[in-house]
Amino acid sequence: MKVVGALSKHIYQTLNATELKIQQNNEVHGCQEVFHTHSQIIPLYENDGFMTGESTEYSHEELLGISREIL
Repeated sequence: MKVVGALSKHIYQTLNATELKIQQNNEVHGCQEVFHTHSQIIPLYENDGFMTGESTEYSHEELLGISREIL
């Protein structure tokens, strides 16, 4: 969890998120065939529609740009 905490802080600050959603999907209910700890760190923004299912879709190039910002 230390790594998740450090990454969360970095993602929050780097991407200027309003909030973060940290989620774990593990074992059978996480649709895993090889059980392992799996955490997702999802940056959220005011009125981004993520929680209502109306979120913006990003192109492959936009996602690459975001990943470069994080790294």
